Amino acid sequence: MALYAGAMDDSYLVLDIETVPADASPDDEPEEGERDTFPPLVWQKVVSIGVLWLDAAMRFKKLGTLGEGKEEAEFLADLHKFMDKHRPQLVTFNGRRFDVPVIVLRSLVHGLPMRWYFASQDYRRRYEPTRHVDLCDVLSEHGAGRFPSLGDMASSIGLPGKLGMDGGDVLGVWREGDMERIHTYCLMDVIQTGFVLMRWRLVTGKLDVEGYREAASMMRDKVAEDSRFEELVSSARWDEAMLAGG
Repeated sequence: MALYAGAMDDSYLVLDIETVPADASPDDEPEEGERDTFPPLVWQKVVSIGVLWLDAAMRFKKLGTLGEGKEEAEFLADLHKFMDKHRPQLVTFNGRRFDVPVIVLRSLVHGLPMRWYFASQDYRRRYEPTRHVDLCDVLSEHGAGRFPSLGDMASSIGLPGKLGMDGGDVLGVWREGDMERIHTYCLMDVIQTGFVLMRWRLVTGKLDVEGYREAASMMRDKVAEDSRFEELVSSARWDEAMLAGG
């Protein structure tokens, strides 16, 4: 009998997480200039999961966050339910070293099954990434070259990169209770990872120039419709011509 009967599809789920130390409390008195010190992965509590769902041709389907108004165990369970049902190709930036191990370890803490990940080896293949594409890993030739940052990769193709905050600021913003800012920050990383994915698919010959420009234009329009991303789209570092590929 097969270990896993879930059907795979050809869509893509671009994912990014934001975390704070698991023992942190909103009531703790923050130190001046405090930044997240990143404890061991099992002690990273996930506070936001940003996701972008694209179809097989890289066309926009949905964009949003898990974690709004829910506890960690609840929205991790929501993620696993989605992955069990749809089995999309997972896309991350440095996800093999951070996002996915954190999700695995926090699911272990909460006793949440991850059938989609463990019942098949497809999501765990590093050198033939059929179900999980870690763009940081593949763009460095799996560590043969220096691992690039998302900010550098985004800037190189006409995107702003990091704006206003980075991962080290999440703890302080979380203590301020500004979860909307954290979710927006997470989604801006997801959006830019999505654009890098499209360019990678173009370079690898899996997407032609016309298909790339159609997908990138659709994504740009969808992002521009959302007021949360006005800073991203209106940035002087957003280069339409470069993003279009010439």
